[in-house]
Amino acid sequence: MDITRARTSVTPAASARFGATLASSLGAAIVGAAVMLVVLIVAFTAIERTSIAYALRPIGTLLYGDRMLVAPTAAMYAGAAALHLAVAAAWGVVFACLTALLRTEASPPGALLVGVVVG
Repeated sequence: MDITRARTSVTPAASARFGATLASSLGAAIVGAAVMLVVLIVAFTAIERTSIAYALRPIGTLLYGDRMLVAPTAAMYAGAAALHLAVAAAWGVVFACLTALLRTEASPPGALLVGVVVG
């Protein structure tokens, strides 16, 4: 086997490692987004005395503009929640790519550093 080919080929272990990193990063990002949304709902409800769904209004303004603040519908709330989760998933993919690129997936301090930089 040629030595240059061995250095440039992607091994099945590397693909499996990246797949596992991607799956775990996406899962963690979605869970983190859900927890963040719950915290926002509790904060807005307890401190500002707003409705439970009010936390989605600022997020939804990116999609629907001022209509989200004035007269939101259930579909607008669903769109805002989907946007919130999609942005979190996108950042999870960025984290996974950086973690795999820097090979820090087996190092908790390294992964934490990448998480601080990304998030």
